[in-house]
Amino acid sequence: MTEDVPRRSVLRGLVGAGAFEPTDADGAITFDMGGTSSDVSLVRDGAAERTTEADVGGYPIRTPMVDVETVGAGGGSIGWVDDGGALRVGPRSAGAAPGPACYGKGGTEATVTDAALVLGYLGAETTLGEDLELDADAAETALADLAATADLDGPVAAARGVYRVANATMTRTIRSVTTERGHDPRRFALVAFGGAGPMHAAALADRLGIERVVVPRASGVLSAFGLLAADEHHDAVRTFRAILGEATPDRIESVYEDLRASVLADASDPAAATCERQADLRYAGQSHELTVDVSAPFDPAAVRARFHDAHERARGYRLDDEPVELVNCRVTATIEGSVPKSSFAGSGEPRTGTRRAVFGDREIETPCYDWRALAPGTTLDGPAIVTGGESTVVCPPDWTLAVDDAGTLTLAVVS
Repeated sequence: MTEDVPRRSVLRGLVGAGAFEPTDADGAITFDMGGTSSDVSLVRDGAAERTTEADVGGYPIRTPMVDVETVGAGGGSIGWVDDGGALRVGPRSAGAAPGPACYGKGGTEATVTDAALVLGYLGAETTLGEDLELDADAAETALADLAATADLDGPVAAARGVYRVANATMTRTIRSVTTERGHDPRRFALVAFGGAGPMHAAALADRLGIERVVVPRASGVLSAFGLLAADEHHDAVRTFRAILGEATPDRIESVYEDLRASVLADASDPAAATCERQADLRYAGQSHELTVDVSAPFDPAAVRARFHDAHERARGYRLDDEPVELVNCRVTATIEGSVPKSSFAGSGEPRTGTRRAVFGDREIETPCYDWRALAPGTTLDGPAIVTGGESTVVCPPDWTLAVDDAGTLTLAVVS
């Protein structure tokens, strides 16, 4: 089977984002927005959330994998009007060639990037990838055409609509990995990366009640950072179907011991590996399972109680009197990676000027800063726009922005 290189890059970016999980939050919601799509996942206690259920090519599979939700909303996603007259964004994308209209490569359809340029989040002087200059007139023309089709009052109204629709789509995706999994997004920080993620992150956080956004300095190349920081994992699973309370704990324990021996045999340094045990469980008669942690030795009563709690968090109810069925036993061996150390010392004049940017229904003269020149310890009041070689960070009104020793930006709601 050919390896999916884009998906592999997504997973490495997720691992890299996990290195920036705040210690005083329930975890981090990772938000990677690129040119064609956005990928969202959860990191808790330094580990990415995993799942054992997915569809590949229309076929259901049950194998351990990182739990990532993807939606077709990126910088190149095209704004269009459906048959009912509603403004839509994506999943069709302008790609890199011809790309958004503002790339000046022949694209004529309005995209999320064109909307960002018309709204002032990107400037006419902004260069993408250090060398691609943007054509503001082409972006405005494309959005004027979309406004005429959507019966909106000009290109700014169309740009505002594209931005809001794209953000609504991404907000739903974040809810799918938080509230729909039994997690309160307000207790998490949002870690934004990718070329376009930091530009939308604070607006998404506002919608979700999240009060903190973290943007790593290497936000545009976080997959490479994640490759260096990634842990080594080995997984083994065996089906063992039994009703808890009827199965012999010693038999189940022997399955876990076999699985443990298997994953340690694959590890590069078995002595450095930590093994975790899990079980896939369901109420008798259900067709889907939930995965819970299992301690050693296997204790059916403790596992049953843990499943009831997990089911209530994920599904909203519990059936304490119903029999619980064990379906699969799982063991994972982990050898921790090491997070690369980095330092940052901004130099030069950070403020580069101002430009008018749209926030909600207001157009505000907004200060612009060069990320590379911001000194550690700097704090800024929103609105502010921070530009760098890899991405643009938008700090709205009623938010603040702070720079740490590694060049990481933390945006926080003004309390």
